[in-house]
Amino acid sequence: METRVSEVVLNDTNLSSAEALSRAALLKRLRATDQGFRLLTRAAVLTVLGLLSGVILALIIGSVPAIKAFGPGFLVTEVWNPVTEQFGALAPIYGTLLTSSIAMVIAVPIGIMIAFFITELCPLWLRRPIAIAISCWPVSRASSTASGDSSSSHPFCKSTSSRS
Repeated sequence: METRVSEVVLNDTNLSSAEALSRAALLKRLRATDQGFRLLTRAAVLTVLGLLSGVILALIIGSVPAIKAFGPGFLVTEVWNPVTEQFGALAPIYGTLLTSSIAMVIAVPIGIMIAFFITELCPLWLRRPIAIAISCWPVSRASSTASGDSSSSHPFCKSTSSRS
């Protein structure tokens, strides 16, 4: 009869020497796969951080001409007069931050309530249809629709706006 490692741990049984060797080999293999997963995860994290750093660097380099032309006050003034070539970005920055905050105040509680309903309260027979309907919701595809991509991430979602 073969003894599993989990049974040995849970039942606190003793192992024979052959079983102990197979357990040691299994643990060695598990350690090797854990180490490989750890290295793969670290590589993914470093790749994402490298890409994010590259984006930030590209934005900084791209903003240098505007900062040289209009000065660093460009970010904190709201004057926008093309005739005198005075430009300030405070109003658009403020508007972006305000509308994003309002959207978050509305969307986060609704998303949490929907997730809670689906996982805790919804009957099993209704969970899948609701999850599919939510994944097909047009608001979730706003960025892809704006770019002209009417495809959906879910196979059951059909685009109704594309006309041939």
